Amino acid sequence: MGKLNCLLHIAKLNYKTNATYKQANCFGIIVNSFWLIIQMYILVAFIKHGISSYTVQQGIGYVVLTEALLTITGLSGSLGEIDIDDLIKSGNIVFYLTNPIGLIGYLIGMEAGRVMYYLLWRFLPLLLIGMVTLKWYPCVTPMILLFFFYSIIIGLVIANEIQFIIVMLAIKNNTSMGVVDLIMAIELFFSGGLLPLNIFPEWLYNISLYLPFSAQIYLPISIILGTEKSISKLLLLETLWAIVLLLISHFIYAKERKKVYVQGG
Repeated sequence: MGKLNCLLHIAKLNYKTNATYKQANCFGIIVNSFWLIIQMYILVAFIKHGISSYTVQQGIGYVVLTEALLTITGLSGSLGEIDIDDLIKSGNIVFYLTNPIGLIGYLIGMEAGRVMYYLLWRFLPLLLIGMVTLKWYPCVTPMILLFFFYSIIIGLVIANEIQFIIVMLAIKNNTSMGVVDLIMAIELFFSGGLLPLNIFPEWLYNISLYLPFSAQIYLPISIILGTEKSISKLLLLETLWAIVLLLISHFIYAKERKKVYVQGG
């Protein structure tokens, strides 16, 4: 119970930290809205030229949900947006590895606070802006909403597990620079953050669909739009990915924790 209270306290503090920068959030919403409009025109042009099988309304819905989801998924920052490189170089990583709730507990608390903030002050406002300005109104059942939110949770878990594995390898190599940028680019491409995966050639679409990254953007949007038939199968697959990545991250964490190399501090 004490650890849970500690996690909730960390989440609350990180939420308040993010909420402090109200002006930055307003500018962020403006930037997101700008890209939402740009991407909408691009995707609608693809649709009208027969490059995509979406209807115009589905295309509009895709870009609205994409821009909203990008603010809370691992593509915009995960692990509570902690500067791991700084912790490694300063030696402060040792504190997070040895405190009562551990590094994992601290990261969960920080990430919960980050997600809650962006969910309330970026995701929902962008969704509302898209619905009002572009006149896109999703028609969903309670079951569809349940699948949608479950897919978002699984996507967040997968994104954080991937980032956590990178962090553990960074402890060994003393930096995560370069690797994080590469992984983010791969995630953006294979998650559907740039374009819907069903626009890709069939062979690339099939590969992308079964990678863990699709759970972050493409899968939850497909659930809302009703553009994928095997939703239950894909949700099960992404759940299995989450379990596999959890086992891998746990193994690497247990191994690297025993031989932390500290620079400075």
